[in-house]
Amino acid sequence: MKNRSPFTSFFLITLLVTLVTVTRAETPAERATRAGELVTLKNHRVLRLWSADVKERGFAHGFFLAEEIRDDFAAALNSLPNFGAARFEAMLLPWASTKFEWDADAAAELDGIYEGMQARLGAGGMKSKTLERALRREDLNAINVIADYFGPACSGFSAWVKRTVNGEVVQGRTLDFPLGPKPVADQVILVYEALPARGKDRPARTAWV
Repeated sequence: MKNRSPFTSFFLITLLVTLVTVTRAETPAERATRAGELVTLKNHRVLRLWSADVKERGFAHGFFLAEEIRDDFAAALNSLPNFGAARFEAMLLPWASTKFEWDADAAAELDGIYEGMQARLGAGGMKSKTLERALRREDLNAINVIADYFGPACSGFSAWVKRTVNGEVVQGRTLDFPLGPKPVADQVILVYEALPARGKDRPARTAWV
């Protein structure tokens, strides 16, 4: 019987380790931690997002805050006066789908948030108690424009021409109308790191908190 040389044994071991590394799939938690983190600083929860890929930032956002997004949305619907699930389905959802356009970054980020929620919660965990069905991708669009639908209910500001880059209109809202105690208690400080330009339709973005 021939003895195997040390070089051959080392080569086989290296090859085996490489194959194990290549074939092991990345977990959703590992994917999320490549793009962000959820930490507590001075008793405040802080979600930091830093990936150069906007969709990956969204994935981390959805993964780390999946339960809060699902449950706080349900609580907010129940807290809005004379609203609830029926009016969301019949009025707000179609309104949000037809009245707004999302740029490439916003759409990719929302796609990522939805994927992150699915990865964290699974198919069964995506069900909203208020809507009595699983959350869908278009629901995230509607969640983001609730404040616009109830326009007079919160404070805001607008700026344009000399006050903004390229004279574009920028609008901000304080979202200070009541959404119920749970969404208020679940507030998170979001730290969004700067983004480089990534092509014609994806300009650079400054950091914000």
